[in-house]
Amino acid sequence: MPTNVKSFADFILDWEKLLAAYAEHAQSLSGLEPMRLQLVELRDRALELKQQQEVQIGAKQRTTQDTQMVVRSAQEVARRLRKHAIAVLGTDNELLVAFGVAPRRDRKSRRGEPPLPPVVEPPPPPVE
Repeated sequence: MPTNVKSFADFILDWEKLLAAYAEHAQSLSGLEPMRLQLVELRDRALELKQQQEVQIGAKQRTTQDTQMVVRSAQEVARRLRKHAIAVLGTDNELLVAFGVAPRRDRKSRRGEPPLPPVVEPPPPPVE
């Protein structure tokens, strides 16, 4: 096998070339027929698995797109629900917190208590 084989397509191409070379020289290499059949089976299985992988990738992409669409729709409904709660309860009702909305508050209540002065510890006594 060449050392520069890196992709799936490179592997398949390499195996096809190997099988074609074996077919040309089958008479002189008759003892390797079981290995040739094994390579054919493994190549076919690899192609089947690659096809399944591509189908699953497509399904994953569709699922991702569907999920994103549902999330956008849910965000819009949640936004409308919050706005309706604001309209019904009022902008300064503390129940808005339950809906994830900050109620409108006075400046005084936003400030809270003034911070306490820092605690100053006396210096330790000198060691004799």
